[in-house]
Amino acid sequence: MADLITSYYCVCSQLVLTIAPPITALPRLKTSPFKSRVISHADCVYSLTCARDTFPTILKRDDGIEEYHYVHRCQRCQLPVAYDLEETPSSFTFLYDESCNTKG
Repeated sequence: MADLITSYYCVCSQLVLTIAPPITALPRLKTSPFKSRVISHADCVYSLTCARDTFPTILKRDDGIEEYHYVHRCQRCQLPVAYDLEETPSSFTFLYDESCNTKG
């Protein structure tokens, strides 16, 4: 059976993501302190309707590694929803845990 497309909303009720499969079926990034879900561009059909930061947010992990997060924010309230690890979109986008829900 084909995956249904599910719509997800920010806490301010702005539509931020439509995706198949549902985000609960996406794997978690094991090294992320945010419990991020991994959206594989090859395996998912999705549309992220957020504004992406021009400059990265630099995070230093406990193990000393620096990560550059190009954050996707809700267009209405500016809360972070997802992020990329590269300046140009790569094969993966990472969704912050509990950044959106199915109720608008």
